[in-house]
Amino acid sequence: MVGAHGGDALGVAAAAEFGATARASYYLMNEAKVHQGQGAVYLEIQREAEEMFGDRLLPLMRLSVRIPEAYGAQEPVAIWDPSVPFVATINGVLDRFGYPDKNAA
Repeated sequence: MVGAHGGDALGVAAAAEFGATARASYYLMNEAKVHQGQGAVYLEIQREAEEMFGDRLLPLMRLSVRIPEAYGAQEPVAIWDPSVPFVATINGVLDRFGYPDKNAA
């Protein structure tokens, strides 16, 4: 037991009761790069993450000017411009989480 209130013991008990774990189930990388001109170091980090996390790495999120435009219009990106590759990436993430129904796109 650690601390005056047994914080670690409570955490272990809660983990056992609810099946919780501190291990990350998935990893998400945003601002993904496509080619060397966008940042060779970041591309290397992406490659290392793919090797390290394997199937726990979710589809890479790439930037799009349409995202802040949708935010400015107070519209979900999937409604503002469903053709943005970001929408397909989000749909892929939702598929991995078991949410096959996507009403917006």
